[in-house]
Amino acid sequence: MTRLWVLERVSTEESTVAWKVVRKTFMVGCQSLVPDGKLLISRGNQKVYGARFSSEEPEMRARIEMIKKGYRQQTLELRGKALGVAHLDTLTSMNNLANVLDGQGKYEEAEKTHRQTLKLKEKVLGVNHPSTLGSMNNLANVPDRQGKYDEAEPMCQQTLALRETVLGKEHPNTLTSISDLADPPRSQGKYKEAEPMYRQTLALRETVLGKEHPDTLTSISDLASLLKSQGKYTEAEIMYRKTLALRETVLGKEHPDTLTSMNNLASLLQGQGKYDEAETMHRQTLALREMVLTKEHPDTLTSMSDLASLLQSQGKYDEAETMYRQALALTETVLGNEHPITFRIINNLALLLQSQGKYDKAELMYRQTLALGEMVLGEGHPDTLACMNNLASLIESQGKYDDAEPMYQQTLALMEAVLGKEHPSTLASMNSLASLLQSQGKYDEAETMYRQTLALQETVLGKEHPSTLASMNNLALSLQRQGKYDEAEPMHRRTLALKEIVLGKEHPDTLTSMNNLASLIESQGKYDDAEPMYQQTLALREMVLGKEHPSTLASMNNLALSLQRQGKYDEAEPMYRQTLALEETVLGKEHPDTLTSMNNLASLLQSQGKYDEAETMYRQTLAVREMVLGKERRKANSGRGQMVRFNASKARHL
Repeated sequence: MTRLWVLERVSTEESTVAWKVVRKTFMVGCQSLVPDGKLLISRGNQKVYGARFSSEEPEMRARIEMIKKGYRQQTLELRGKALGVAHLDTLTSMNNLANVLDGQGKYEEAEKTHRQTLKLKEKVLGVNHPSTLGSMNNLANVPDRQGKYDEAEPMCQQTLALRETVLGKEHPNTLTSISDLADPPRSQGKYKEAEPMYRQTLALRETVLGKEHPDTLTSISDLASLLKSQGKYTEAEIMYRKTLALRETVLGKEHPDTLTSMNNLASLLQGQGKYDEAETMHRQTLALREMVLTKEHPDTLTSMSDLASLLQSQGKYDEAETMYRQALALTETVLGNEHPITFRIINNLALLLQSQGKYDKAELMYRQTLALGEMVLGEGHPDTLACMNNLASLIESQGKYDDAEPMYQQTLALMEAVLGKEHPSTLASMNSLASLLQSQGKYDEAETMYRQTLALQETVLGKEHPSTLASMNNLALSLQRQGKYDEAEPMHRRTLALKEIVLGKEHPDTLTSMNNLASLIESQGKYDDAEPMYQQTLALREMVLGKEHPSTLASMNNLALSLQRQGKYDEAEPMYRQTLALEETVLGKEHPDTLTSMNNLASLLQSQGKYDEAETMYRQTLAVREMVLGKERRKANSGRGQMVRFNASKARHL
């Protein structure tokens, strides 16, 4: 296995010298470790080279990974046999195996092995031994990844208290425990509680370890990620850029931690709507990870998925789908069908298929993801609940409101029980349920839930958090739907003003609010005021997102509809036809948005008295809708209207 690594990274001549050194070191270590060391070397070489030359590369790599995992287990068994279960080297192997299981997402096995290691270390080394405390820290981190926050927090507190007593408050391991203690509240959305702990760790690490120490740089990155979660994008960007610059200087441009910083910054830029800059950085990160870590490394696969997500945000659906499927195929081969990364990629691919209007394919994939989540992560895991919410969103998109409502209710109830009523994901589920109630015409219930969600988000996340602004937008639309224009208009204007300040005037979400305000103004019959706002939104979307982006096409449709309502048929018709032609090319002839544009054009032709052409188009729209959506669902999906894509997607990437 080690020789493969050498052969892949140096020239043939260099590899001969390098392999002699590595092999000698490995053989000495193996032979001093157990009597069966020579046999282990021999079997390892035979099996690895058999895998290398008997298979195609993806399969070969998968077999090598299986061999590696097997030898970690075999090393543990040999050490236990030769040295005894309680020997320090055996305990080290147990700890290493537990960490591998944790990395594979096999949390229950990892937890069991960590507990066993801890128990033995307490017996052999004592409760206060640094190695024992290290095992206690490792065990404390597993429940956080399982979503068992109530278990994780007290374990982290116990580890920190012992390390402060035994090692001192400024020991590097103690500082790690302070940082780890901040993770459970952060995972629960308790950002105000987590932030001072991250800042304390950073300050102490800068003092004790120095500003350029790798642990210090990790603290800067952790704090930047927290700020991003809080919607403090400007501050987060400064911190991410600082971390990246320092890591490039200290660790080198190709170090895995440096590449992680690049990926983090690219994702932040994507969240800010800076798609061109984000794409460049995502592609650069992916290329470097493929070169440094190989194409099958989990970090590389994560980069592929992240780039696919960016392409989806840009409306480049075909390219995004190709990349998602490539990442999924590699992940299933290398990591297995049950690995958390595989789970997330399947979910994200389903989300893309939903955006493309491929509802049947998306539903199958969501159900596959949900079943995997329930089996691997557990029914109450946050990622499983997010998948359940996404499936409900897909069912709603199909117009199956009666099926979607109980699923939303179930998701919300589970999130309240597992994550708490104030967790950001719980509040997002409340928002999703409110939107469904509005679609069902249950306006009073929807408004009440929107107001409740908004109040909680203002308290928990802050009045300027992007999620809070999304809820303000949704409440304004709910009021607009009910004809409460006097209440809706100031809320639309306030949302737009805050988004311009927080996100920037050209952010996609800001442009959505501009579109919605134009819609509200038009609903009041103020056509002369609405039209220039629609035109401004369209111009900005063409500049920021591109002329073929789905949101740009939605703006074209909205402007055409506005012109139609003013009786400007000669201006509206070419815009409808242009929108329809672009949507057929970009989204496909069966996409729901394409069918809505076709329906709108038919309506215009009818208004112009072109009845024969209108009838043909209506029949064509009806036939495709019946084929794609089904006869029972077509009415629920009959029109996109002017407020398309007005709120944050209910389905979420993982």
